[in-house]
Amino acid sequence: MAGKSHIIRVVLLAAGCAAVLPCGCASERTTEAVSQYGQGLAHSDGGEWDAAILCFTKAIEVDPKDARAYFDRGDAYYMKDEYNAAIKDFTKAITLSPGFVDAYAARGSVHITKREYDAAIRDYTKAIDLDPLFAAAYCHRGIAHNGKGEYGAASEDCTMAIKLASRYKTAHKTRAVAHFHRRDYDKAWADVKECLRLGGKVDPEFLAELRKASGREE
Repeated sequence: MAGKSHIIRVVLLAAGCAAVLPCGCASERTTEAVSQYGQGLAHSDGGEWDAAILCFTKAIEVDPKDARAYFDRGDAYYMKDEYNAAIKDFTKAITLSPGFVDAYAARGSVHITKREYDAAIRDYTKAIDLDPLFAAAYCHRGIAHNGKGEYGAASEDCTMAIKLASRYKTAHKTRAVAHFHRRDYDKAWADVKECLRLGGKVDPEFLAELRKASGREE
């Protein structure tokens, strides 16, 4: 699965966020559950998805109320392209911990991968309701809006993401796509340049389309 990254890292860490379980929602974790969970994280960091899933599953068997174990097992399933299993685990994490904002965001990203844009928008909107400063949720909701052809809404979401995290490369890239489809090529180029300046990458095919439509090279 070369080129694919942890869904949690893509969605959360891109904007400087980290997965956090809401205070007061953690279960009483036994020593065995903690051990299996820790081993699962180690396997996950090493890209050993089957081993990670096995460890997280053992942790869940010991402590069925551990939302974090479901959350991280969902990430491992995502990395194996087992999207329905990932959604099921993120949903279980939410059921166990209704304020688990990162679980909503992670489930939203699986929906984007499956091109289920309405479901993705609902999940990101819930994440934003829980954490209005969650830049990644705005950005990825913008990606979902782009997928639906709702380019104005996509631009607005990415603008908010950039206000919250000014060096957010993906937000600039996503907003460039929205500007392109709205035929605002100057703004599209501005976002492309900012994305590249920040060290991001832009799809060569998109750049070719932008050059052709705008009649300029940059």
